[in-house]
Amino acid sequence: PLDPVRFIGNRSSGKMGAAIAEAARDRGAAVTLIAGAMSVTPPRGVTVVDATTAQAMREAVLRAAPGADILVMAAAVADFAPTKASQRKIKRSGETLQIELRPNPDIVAEVGEMPDGARPFLIGFAAESDELEANAAAKLRDKGLDLIVGNVIGGPFDAIGSDENKVTVFGGEGALTDWPMLPKRQVAERLWDLIGDRFRRSRGEADAGTGSRRRQ
Repeated sequence: PLDPVRFIGNRSSGKMGAAIAEAARDRGAAVTLIAGAMSVTPPRGVTVVDATTAQAMREAVLRAAPGADILVMAAAVADFAPTKASQRKIKRSGETLQIELRPNPDIVAEVGEMPDGARPFLIGFAAESDELEANAAAKLRDKGLDLIVGNVIGGPFDAIGSDENKVTVFGGEGALTDWPMLPKRQVAERLWDLIGDRFRRSRGEADAGTGSRRRQ
């Protein structure tokens, strides 16, 4: 927050995250939805943890991650936060206001660095204005992700706030999908088909025969 009234945020609506949680619930998963500032009502039948600041999001994710089989990080967490928050509303003065920002913790990267046995199967998101494939591949590698879901913002397929999305999913071998623009619920269903397949394969390689806790 900047002061008791204002905060640094973005245009993300939370619709994609809500659709992913709802689709997982409908497949029988025990779902925990760690929710930032959403413009939609979270789906029923999931455990909702409110986290309206980056620090609260970090704390909630790091608590939940070791007990989860799969973690989908769809939240658009702010990359920066003010170094100081005013305890009183900042009044208009007519003068230029300078705000010093500091980087927020990289939550996805922290989870990616968890040791085997504590780290869930990890999916990140990359919203990019250009060079989607290169930027998504770098995030996949640098943050220790199993998959990353990329979408272009600011162009004809800008999904922020929309009921539809056009995404490309990347794995270590490159792009895995070529999906058209779809309703976000359909995107969520396709994502879970792909995630489920990859998760089962990873579990088969790591600990064949071990049952999933089915917490996502």
